[in-house]
Amino acid sequence: MEGLAVAPPPPPPPPEDVPEPEPEPEDEAPPATIAPLFVVGASVFIPRSDGSTAVGTVVDYFPETGTCTVEIGEPGSGKRKRVEQTKLKEAPPIEAPLPTAEAGGAKYPIGASVYVLRSNGEETLATVKKYEPTKKVYVLDLGKGQLKQANEKSMRAADDEPPPPPPP
Repeated sequence: MEGLAVAPPPPPPPPEDVPEPEPEPEDEAPPATIAPLFVVGASVFIPRSDGSTAVGTVVDYFPETGTCTVEIGEPGSGKRKRVEQTKLKEAPPIEAPLPTAEAGGAKYPIGASVYVLRSNGEETLATVKKYEPTKKVYVLDLGKGQLKQANEKSMRAADDEPPPPPPP
């Protein structure tokens, strides 16, 4: 086998196209926040689309956009508008109307003194704190931070007559 030339081995195949690994995303910075100019509950003047201004109450604040949701008019009006806080101006507080006995079908107004029948049969002097018309239930303050729910059947006005003496 002398005299025969041995051919060199074939070259290695070219490397396959392997895409470069994508760099891992860097942690995204948290969205910028804008400090509030008005706290929730603040009374403000809000510009209206007709060029006038109205009084409203800030009900929500969005720090990512610097916008507020404002309830226009008296609290509970349901008229709301979202607006940039820089377009608002400070306003005097809105005086909400005082609840009445007729509000929501309640017999006793918020703040009224009533006697409530307790589970032990005694009556206790209490103050009406809230009325839930959907349940027709009052939330009463018995004093010392103690609250009780009661319906009208277990209550009477405190100015009717003094409570009877406790049972023997």
